[in-house]
Amino acid sequence: MLRTAFEEAFRRVSAISGNLARLAYLASLQQQPGVYSHWGLAHDYGEEPVCDAFRHAHWMVLENMLQTDLSELEGELAMHAEDTMETKTKSLRNLLDQAALIPMNPGKHVDAHLKYVFASLQALARHSS
Repeated sequence: MLRTAFEEAFRRVSAISGNLARLAYLASLQQQPGVYSHWGLAHDYGEEPVCDAFRHAHWMVLENMLQTDLSELEGELAMHAEDTMETKTKSLRNLLDQAALIPMNPGKHVDAHLKYVFASLQALARHSS
């Protein structure tokens, strides 16, 4: 059975555990903000469909993250910190320092919500250190 570029992109993103790690992965696929590249999928489906698929997946991950309880995100941060062998504070700082962690033009309400979520995670990380 043949899959679409979106199905393949979503399958790859879904294989990653946690919204924060998924955002980091999607940020790593961008050669410039909003332009996603994956050699293997581009070879099979073409650059444009793959770029569109990962752009859509990025928004889906972001929407899912914004609907996730802070306690669950704190658990994801702990897992990510363990995977990278860093403290939660350093792990979150490194995530936030990634270019294009957030999809382009999120809108002011989404941006405000994200800032709140990340500030809350930073406070929780500092408190638990």
